[in-house]
Amino acid sequence: MPRTVTIPDRAAERARWGRRPGGPILRTVTLSPTCPQCGGPRGEPIMRCQFEDGETYAIHTWANPCGHVDHYADLLSEGDR
Repeated sequence: MPRTVTIPDRAAERARWGRRPGGPILRTVTLSPTCPQCGGPRGEPIMRCQFEDGETYAIHTWANPCGHVDHYADLLSEGDR
């Protein structure tokens, strides 16, 4: 079953850096429940509070049982499909 997670969009943050007020840009994306590298299950998402540059925000994090790391940029691309 697909899962919906909230993650930071670092590329969008960099694009506006120095032109607009700071703060995180968060995206909600729907992902496959399987690791794109090996096809094993993804870890269960957990909502975590982050503190960065004076801002507090909540994003999902998880650890895949297979040990493969999901990078935010890849997740944003996967969520666009």
